[in-house]
Amino acid sequence: MGCIFLTGCESFQCGADFLTWAIPMNRILDDILKYGLTPSVTTRAMTMSIVVGTILVGINHGYCIWTGHYDVICLGQSLLTYLVPYSVSTLSSVLAISNSQIESGCTIEESMQE
Repeated sequence: MGCIFLTGCESFQCGADFLTWAIPMNRILDDILKYGLTPSVTTRAMTMSIVVGTILVGINHGYCIWTGHYDVICLGQSLLTYLVPYSVSTLSSVLAISNSQIESGCTIEESMQE
């Protein structure tokens, strides 16, 4: 099973120890389904999508918008442009939650009950 490394290049150079800093891919998928739709994660992702997506649409499709040559293809590309920062923000939040759970040894539910 593949892993996602959380700590950068230095952990890869540590030999077998780097495996303790990796999250198994099946856990990532489970965590995305479990935490990716929580209100705090979705609110943050939507905010980042609106801000960053609007900047990217302006950069990538500004000429089409400015000249009035905005067609269905540009509209589809613009909508997909908003999906990229949403996905990145959601994945980053889920990875941060997973990393926090690994380091603390408890789950989000356990930390919320305290």
